[in-house]
Amino acid sequence: MTSVWRRLQLRIAGTTPARRFQEEADVGVAAVLSCFRSLKLDPQNDNKEHEELFDQAVEIVGSKKFEQQKQYVQDEVAKQVQSCFEAVLKMPKDSEKSAPKMSLSGFERNNEVEEKALYPGIVYLPEHYKKFFTEPASNPRNPLAVAHKINHPPSGTSPNVLGFAFEFPPEEPFTTKEYDELIPNNFVQEPSRLSMFGKRAIVHGLAFIATADIADEEELFLNYRYNPDRPMPEWYAPVDVDSDRAMWK
Repeated sequence: MTSVWRRLQLRIAGTTPARRFQEEADVGVAAVLSCFRSLKLDPQNDNKEHEELFDQAVEIVGSKKFEQQKQYVQDEVAKQVQSCFEAVLKMPKDSEKSAPKMSLSGFERNNEVEEKALYPGIVYLPEHYKKFFTEPASNPRNPLAVAHKINHPPSGTSPNVLGFAFEFPPEEPFTTKEYDELIPNNFVQEPSRLSMFGKRAIVHGLAFIATADIADEEELFLNYRYNPDRPMPEWYAPVDVDSDRAMWK
């Protein structure tokens, strides 16, 4: 049973107890994957089996509270977004070279990454649900902002990415003009001090994290988690009906 105070907190945050439970589960998965990736990239662990490193990641993340897990993933994604932005800024201009070969799993890069794509669009806080954006976005196209093209998996196929509510940190290099222009999100209206209380962010975003090894040119799939008690489009095949129903309570 959720307390009245807890329900009030969740209402202010624009969520429900069931959705917060799902968020905590998703953040836990993202934190384990991020920790596992860091352990794999550590040269000291070159001789260790992946299974051993994964168990170690589960143990490390299991000792952290939800907010600590969320901050850990936030920091790891911020590092990767920064690395990806640096790569974008080094790409030749369209006038100098034709557009690079792209796929939803990312453009060619030498370093291993976990964050795969950013979701472009306008950010609506709970206080602004009935507002609308009157001016077109002036930011140039970011080739990483392709997550809106990710499809729901067909029947028999598992999703291979997980969404994470990412906050672009209000610090360098993200506050510089060249980085700010690559952020594919804007608030529909500047948030109030109350809605941003305790938060430090230029703007909210949505990053998609790989939950499995993904080869270049391989298609990304995201579980859309439609409400199973509502009419479904013909193409939609639920991944986990019980989990979806619990989230929509």
